[in-house]
Amino acid sequence: MLPFINTVIVVQYSSGRITTGTTSSGRITTSTTSSSSITTSTTSSDRITNSTTSSGSISTSSSGSVTTSTTSSGSVTTGTTSSSRITIGTTSSSRITTSTTSSSRITTGTTSNGRITTGTTSSGSVTTSTTSSGSVTTGTTSSGGVTTSTTSNGSVTTGTTSSSRITIGTNSSSRITTSTTSSGRITTGTTSNGRITTGTTSNGRIATGTTSSGRITTSTTSSGRITTSTTSSSSITTGTTSSGSISTSSGGNVTTTTTSSSRITTGTTSSGRITTSTTSSDRITTSTTSSGSISTSSIDSITTGNTSSSITTSTTSSGRITTSTTSSSSISTSSSSSITTSTTSSGSISTSSSGRITTSTSSSGSSSVTTTTTPAAVVTAMTIC
Repeated sequence: MLPFINTVIVVQYSSGRITTGTTSSGRITTSTTSSSSITTSTTSSDRITNSTTSSGSISTSSSGSVTTSTTSSGSVTTGTTSSSRITIGTTSSSRITTSTTSSSRITTGTTSNGRITTGTTSSGSVTTSTTSSGSVTTGTTSSGGVTTSTTSNGSVTTGTTSSSRITIGTNSSSRITTSTTSSGRITTGTTSNGRITTGTTSNGRIATGTTSSGRITTSTTSSGRITTSTTSSSSITTGTTSSGSISTSSGGNVTTTTTSSSRITTGTTSSGRITTSTTSSDRITTSTTSSGSISTSSIDSITTGNTSSSITTSTTSSGRITTSTTSSSSISTSSSSSITTSTTSSGSISTSSSGRITTSTSSSGSSSVTTTTTPAAVVTAMTIC
């Protein structure tokens, strides 16, 4: 068992409104969701195969409050999920297959003191690719704040997960398949004291490249604020998720997401609520699975169930830009192209969701959108496209 000190209490407040937003467009899909409840964004276009399931254990999905976003587009896929527990959305397109498995504590590679490092396998199941639990990041996961960057085939995908919630952002470009599984507590990369860093790990802090305590930067991090490709604790940048928040960025080419805690700038996620900016281009498949319970040794970096006032999500996909802005009580959904979104939340849902849920979906072109949003502290969402 990974020695994650402290337990992160996941409190999910669905205050304000729940927004389900899906945007799918020729090549860009931007989904932004903010709320402590769950937002499901799904966009599909072209040939998409999305399968996301969230459940206590996770099988391509995330448990707890789950947001399942599936976006698939010939070129762009965007999936955003936010909420206490987060499931990140899966995008598949073209010849992409995404499979996620979660079980116990799994790591691919090596295991140290109950800590798992990338390319580590710990007893339980094995995840092919990256698995992290508690905090899961494809690429890098750290308790507290985590920033993960993953790049596949000349495309860049940024996925970030912060502990206490899981976000997996995987992007593959071309014909890439990304499988992420998280369960128990799994981290891909290196784990020290329940913290994981890809590259380097410092207690409780993880940075891909460089880590400053409590903050993670995939590039540069200043605490409290984030610049592009920057993560500050509680906040995550570039495919970033701040605790309790999740951001998934997949980009066939480039995806930039910035998250600063308490504030959000373009492509930002603030802890407590989630803003997801995803830009994908080409064919991207993202599979994320996060496991239900999360324990992190770094609690101060984790903020769950906090809502920051407003969230702005900007997504830019190569050649085109789609901007969706969601403020925690408002929801905007735009979908165009052909979109099929099925979201089912089930499992036990216990939410103090006050306020109301607003689901707006606009689809244009030929689109078939079915969105089901359930605000709950614990939500399981399944998306099949």
